[in-house]
Amino acid sequence: MSSIYFKQIGFHGSFNKPDLETLKLIHKQHVMTVPFENLSMHCRERIVMDLEATYSKIMRNNRGGWCLENNFLFGWVLREMGYDCTTLNSKCFMTPLNDYYIFCLINEGGVWVLEKTNRKPKVLNPNFAKSSLINRIETKPVHHFTLTPREPDSFLDINDKLQIDLTSVFVNKSICSLQTPTGFRALLGWTYSEVTFKPEEGVDIFDMREVKDVEVDQILTEKFNIKLPSKMTPVGNKSWYTI
Repeated sequence: MSSIYFKQIGFHGSFNKPDLETLKLIHKQHVMTVPFENLSMHCRERIVMDLEATYSKIMRNNRGGWCLENNFLFGWVLREMGYDCTTLNSKCFMTPLNDYYIFCLINEGGVWVLEKTNRKPKVLNPNFAKSSLINRIETKPVHHFTLTPREPDSFLDINDKLQIDLTSVFVNKSICSLQTPTGFRALLGWTYSEVTFKPEEGVDIFDMREVKDVEVDQILTEKFNIKLPSKMTPVGNKSWYTI
């Protein structure tokens, strides 16, 4: 199955070289091919923590997945390639919920760390100048975690909770986002955004607009390569989620 994965994400490098450079390339291809999305639950579909179901959804049906699905699939691929990859449990600082799925990868030189940097937002549409969707904090903690190994079964409860808890951001907002070579695009509820990174200027440019119900399917197809099997009802309730 891993050969299909590599073909779908457009990876043409060595499959037998589990080093940092290969990891960075595979990760880049994954996030620019597989959307982060929670649309299943807004199509009245249940998300399950099962590798075959996750693989089939993302690879065979050209879908994305939320953190539990993406990391479940990505972790399996890394182990198939020979990486010393350990699944960890984390707590996200932005929410009171625990049990987020992250990785620790180790090589002979020590622990590999992935970092995220924000720049000042430059919003083109004045209607979104004060939007709560925009992350305006340049530096902030994201996760804290222990190095206790976890198995996928450890995340079964949180997988169910996040789909039914009325305080869950995933219940309160339909989310679909995808990295691009110059930034990312996102559809949150009825708000479509295209963000362009401008590190040389110290800003990220936000081009945001509201879309109509009739535009949603077209945007999912054209911008995220997603065709949903059933009708999706967008949800855009206010929450802590930002882009």
